Amino acid sequence: MDISKYKSYAAIDLMMDEDFIRYALWPDTGDILFWNRVKEEIPGMGEKMEEARLALLSIQSKYHAVDSQQIERTWNAIAEKTENQEKRRQGISFRKMKYAAVICSLAFVCYFLFFGSPKQYVYITSYGQSAKVILPDSSEVLLNANSRVIVTERTFFAGLKMKLDGEAYFNIRNHNVGWRSKKCSVETNQARIIVTGTEFNVRSRGSKTQVYLDEGGVYITDLAENTSMKLSPGELAEVDETSRSFLKTRTGSEKFTSWKKGYLSFQQTTLAEVFALLQDQYGIKANILSPDILNKTFSGQIPGNNPELLIKAVEESFGLAIERKKNQEIYVRKKTIRK
Repeated sequence: MDISKYKSYAAIDLMMDEDFIRYALWPDTGDILFWNRVKEEIPGMGEKMEEARLALLSIQSKYHAVDSQQIERTWNAIAEKTENQEKRRQGISFRKMKYAAVICSLAFVCYFLFFGSPKQYVYITSYGQSAKVILPDSSEVLLNANSRVIVTERTFFAGLKMKLDGEAYFNIRNHNVGWRSKKCSVETNQARIIVTGTEFNVRSRGSKTQVYLDEGGVYITDLAENTSMKLSPGELAEVDETSRSFLKTRTGSEKFTSWKKGYLSFQQTTLAEVFALLQDQYGIKANILSPDILNKTFSGQIPGNNPELLIKAVEESFGLAIERKKNQEIYVRKKTIRK
């Protein structure tokens, strides 16, 4: 996008700009970076952007009651600061044309919010990286390392649809309010989670999906068997494609949600799971030269940004020799006992 074209833009013009509408209502990282540059490089643009953004959010939050009076009120709120300048520069006739253009553009925005075609947003994290995503309905998703979520925004009469590959913690706003009742869904390769308003963690790696519920309630469907169950807070559901199992257990949250607080919690975790986590989250592949160690269990807490500390802790706890021969590859064996 060309920043220079926005030098002459007023708040009204920004409200008619498709790129700005996307930034104001459903920003992604690229949009935020671009519009921050616009604010920095064009004097006075920050105030105009904030006026336009608030006006668009006002329309969005009242989408079920948008009419000509609301559009006129929105226009007046912006026009108060721009009307005199427009009169001096262009005269009354141009201002009337501008007024009509804004009414039409705001009507278009309302139609777009109501009936627009589904839009998709893709959020991806790399190894060792996490990211916080604000969804179009102000729900939040904290995306763990090496993960991807595809968010499909349908209309305001339908909830968000999300497809997850990896791990994420969801904080979904409650939309179960009167006539606006609608449900969001999160889907993995193995399961579908239906939710109205709740907090839960989803881990989808390989052939297994695990869903831990912190608050609220969700329904989970095993896509292969087409069977469903409801989770209550403190319960974990696991769908395993390989063993064709669909199980529910009660467990503590620490193991499944500690990562969003910046550390990893291991509670009687097998070394097979530890080495799988190293590959999933940090891209470190473990070559196991002593397979009999994999069923041993490890407990402890490790900072989430320090995979080397985790490798060292495992090495010392189990008397192993772990050698890194390549940047993202380790070789694991038992230490040789010298007589």
